[in-house]
Amino acid sequence: MRKQHKELRGLFWAALFCLTALPVFAQQPDTLFSLKSPLEVRFGNFGVSVSDAGDVNMDGIADVIVGAMEVDSNNSFRPA
Repeated sequence: MRKQHKELRGLFWAALFCLTALPVFAQQPDTLFSLKSPLEVRFGNFGVSVSDAGDVNMDGIADVIVGAMEVDSNNSFRPA
């Protein structure tokens, strides 16, 4: 799931990524994870904000929201 936001006048762009890792957690519950952007956008600021979000996609599993502040609707870098 990805949601995008664009402020009027095009001054602010952002993409949010909803990540689920149930099979991994079930096999290795005490493991630390590192995340890599699903889009290879240079200077996209993937991970600039991370938050728990409850069950966003209604699959019964708590989700994590990861922000990518400089990614536009075409999945490319968009400077502020």
